[in-house]
Amino acid sequence: MDRAAWAGVVFMTALGLDAAYPELRLNDHVVPPARADLDRLQTLCLKEALPAFAGKHIRDILTVDLLRAPQWRARLTENSLGRTPPTVPVFLYHGRKDTVVAFDQAETLARTYCAAGVDVTWRPYNDDDHDAASYRVGDATAYLTDRFAGRPATPTC
Repeated sequence: MDRAAWAGVVFMTALGLDAAYPELRLNDHVVPPARADLDRLQTLCLKEALPAFAGKHIRDILTVDLLRAPQWRARLTENSLGRTPPTVPVFLYHGRKDTVVAFDQAETLARTYCAAGVDVTWRPYNDDDHDAASYRVGDATAYLTDRFAGRPATPTC
């Protein structure tokens, strides 16, 4: 995501992890001229954050590569999807043409959860890229509506 249109997501993730784990001390790693931009990011929604940070290099904002910092690596590993299988049914969907999050990564997560006994409903969308798949809220809403109505999930595992 470095220098990509979606670079803002990297910084939003760092802010979220820092809020959850104050010992990570994100502020210690912010380039002084970027402080105001990063502070502003905390109040932006995704649609506002993406253009504001599109094309930014991590070094434009941070003094270190957080992926190589031991404390950050430990927390990222701890929070990695697939590490702790959920105990409730899960709806996962992904566009096969996604250029932001690799399709294989999402498919592997679905398989990992299935292997762990999770009731997974997996929906790959053949022609969707990242943006198009994000608009599949109708399917996700229908799935959640059924769960709240007490109807059982129909796993695809």
